Formats: sequence, structure tokens, C-alpha cells
Amino acid sequence: MTLLRLFLVRHGETQHNIEKRIQGPFLDDPLNARGLEQAAALERRFAAAHAREGLRLAAVYSSPLKRAWMTAEHVARGADAPPPVRVAGLIEFSWGKYLGTREEGETLAAMKHYHARWSAGDVGLAVEGRTGTWDGESPAGAFERAWRDIGPILDQHRGDTLALVGHGRLFKILLGKLVAGDIARMDDHGQGNTAVSLIEHDATGPLDAGWRPVFINDTTHAAHLMRAPSTDALV
Repeated sequence: MTLLRLFLVRHGETQHNIEKRIQGPFLDDPLNARGLEQAAALERRFAAAHAREGLRLAAVYSSPLKRAWMTAEHVARGADAPPPVRVAGLIEFSWGKYLGTREEGETLAAMKHYHARWSAGDVGLAVEGRTGTWDGESPAGAFERAWRDIGPILDQHRGDTLALVGHGRLFKILLGKLVAGDIARMDDHGQGNTAVSLIEHDATGPLDAGWRPVFINDTTHAAHLMRAPSTDALV
């Protein structure tokens, strides 16, 4: 069987992660010192897989935001892959009016409200408001926005092994849809900093469903560099 194998790699830690500030597409933070260490550990992981297991990445695609792009450079270098390619659709989920705020008080209460609705199946419910140029998104809308770019990329790479480097909430949404078949189950798939998930498809038929998980949210390469908890439950 010809397989399409897809790594999803979340970015390393940023200062705004520590502050529990909602970055989304609004705050374009670089990796902090710990994030750079995590990315270096990630690079070693992919280098070992390349050398010992014969891993070959046909391409590395990245969100254009700094925290993802810096991480993607480490992935590509470790795997001896071509330089990363920026993909606008991999940008992080937008929390609208709450972008840039901390997960506390009114913002935290709103986040819990939206999560309850989404978990109950109302994945078309968008976060209200706008911050700068960014409207709030719904999980279903974020999937459609991302898939407009990701779908054609995957279609061009049937039978290849690829890496997508991006963001926690967007990857939860993708994994909910592609693996669980239900975006409402997105929070089944935690995403720590530099978490690596591997999913695979038989490379025939539609690619927006039917993916099998090999592993999800693996951070063993940087276990000593993780803060507790290792996943961002709400963002």
C-alpha cells in the first residue's frame, strides 16, 4: 500500500506562551530561549530518524508566523529536507476580540463558554469581535480556511512523507477532523510545545477524512524542557 505520511509539528515556546497570552495570528512572537532549546531537541529527533530510520521528508510546510517558521527551519535541517515553504493557511486560529489578552477573568470565562459549545458540537460558532485585521473564527471555519491551502498540497504529495509546522489550536482542529472525523473532538488531541504527531492515509480517495494516527502529541525529545502542563488546554 502506498501511504501518505504527515507529521504535524507545533512550534516551540514563546514568551507569550509563558504569560498565557492569546497569540493567534495577532502576536508574532519569536521563540524564547527555552523554545530555541526545544527546537534544537526537535532537530536532533528528526536527524536521528533520518540517519537511523531512513526518514525522508519530501517537503516541510510552515505557518508564516515567526514561532512556527523558526521551528520549521530546525525540522528541515534535522531531516536534511528542502528549506521550509510558507503556507498562509497554516496560520493560527483567531480568537477575535480576545487576541492579545491573558487567559484570566473575562477572557477565561469566554474561552470556557466557547469550548463548552464547541465540545457539544456547535463547531460553526465563531468567536466574536475583531482585533486589528483579525475577525474571530469558528473551528469549522478555521478548518475550511486552512484546508484551502493544505488540501491541494497533500494532493500533490500522495505517497510522500511531509511535515506541517504550525500551531496548537489549528492542529487540534485538523486532528479532530482528519483522525476523529469530528471537529468537536479536537481537544482529544493535546499539543505541547514542539509536539510531534504522525498520521497516515492510504493516499487514495478524499484526503479530508480517513487518517490513521501513528502517534499524537509526542514531546519525548524535549521532555526535560517542558513546563507543566505540557499542553495548552484552551487556546
